[in-house]
Amino acid sequence: MFSCLGRSVTAVALLAITSFALCERVGRQIELNNNGHRLHLTLYAPKGERHSSSPTVVFESGLGGGERNWRAVIEQLPPSVPAVTYGRPGMDGSEPDGVAPSPEHIATILHAALGQIASPPYVLVGHSWGGPLIRAFAGIFPGEIAGLVFVDPTDFNETATGRKRYVFAPLGHADDGEVIHTAIEEYYSKQAGQFDPPVQAEIDASREGRHSDFASLKALPMPQVPIVLVATTHYPVLNDARLPVPFDQQEYQALLVSYRLLSLSTFARSVPEGTLVTTSNSGHYIQLDEPPLVSWAIDRVLHPSVERRLTSAFESGGLASMRRELSLIESTYPVSATDESTMSHLGDNLMRAGKQVEAVSLLTLNQKAHPSSSMAAADLADAELANGDKASALENYRLAIRFDGSNSHAHEQVNALSKKQNRH
Repeated sequence: MFSCLGRSVTAVALLAITSFALCERVGRQIELNNNGHRLHLTLYAPKGERHSSSPTVVFESGLGGGERNWRAVIEQLPPSVPAVTYGRPGMDGSEPDGVAPSPEHIATILHAALGQIASPPYVLVGHSWGGPLIRAFAGIFPGEIAGLVFVDPTDFNETATGRKRYVFAPLGHADDGEVIHTAIEEYYSKQAGQFDPPVQAEIDASREGRHSDFASLKALPMPQVPIVLVATTHYPVLNDARLPVPFDQQEYQALLVSYRLLSLSTFARSVPEGTLVTTSNSGHYIQLDEPPLVSWAIDRVLHPSVERRLTSAFESGGLASMRRELSLIESTYPVSATDESTMSHLGDNLMRAGKQVEAVSLLTLNQKAHPSSSMAAADLADAELANGDKASALENYRLAIRFDGSNSHAHEQVNALSKKQNRH
């Protein structure tokens, strides 16, 4: 739930607020005190609304990125969805805090700041180096996460062993591949030149993470929430003739991208609702090249599988729990997500999966929501029949005929069940 200027947090205190308009939102630029250092955030809230049932979407930029890189995506979010961008220490209007910017440290700062302006749960969106940062946040504060979106992230799931098997061994350099990999990093680092100390500190943190296979992140729990990974097939691009590699750059590039996508897909499969989407229409900054793709990914996380949510609710608390979950879904999802035909389709899916009891419960709710619908009554009857409840099925088939006398399926079932009753 969104709440403006909520509870206070010891580590981060409020300094000032200024506002501006963006599309259908009001952007509030907020200055917080991060243990004596200014921390800058921007809260995008729907115009005229102080509360929203939607989780707050929080954007984490990559190295050298900034708040402005998310504007096009924020403009495409549904009007009711609040959003937050911010500057990490030393960047985008925030002051350095003198602490090494490990993913864990950044996650703790962001958590304290969010505690002042937006209540959980949060959907975190991280680009590039922002990927490991939101993974750290999710691992440290798993109970406050509704979902994660990774936009061409630094691959914290990649390992040296994986690179050896999938990249360097096919190139004939299984034994010295990591040495070459490090040489490539150093080469591009020299080409990039000097950075401001806060940026350089993050680059160092990124290298440290990769060299350790991001062991500290992998040790953190992973909340079982919906995640979407959006990755370009054009990253990284190697086209420098001076690059110190003893093999064909294009072949190396193809193997590296292939392994990257394999690694990201493995991570996506680690949660019940994980999705990997690739694009060939963007460079590394997908949020600038294809903002609709990123906004789609956010929407997918904001509105995870209705079937999975309702089934899980039933398993935890029966029909009453499913009814409560359906009510919550109806308050936050598009109308089409729970209309009569969609619920009918979900009931069919459950029956095909052998979950007749769940199907009966779901279609009971659907029939109550559409008490004059022939289709809803017949669907419920089908589920009851599959579950062995012939008496209830016959009653609902007859109800379906009462609402629509041309319902041939209901007529056939009534005739068949009536004959069986007469024989007994």
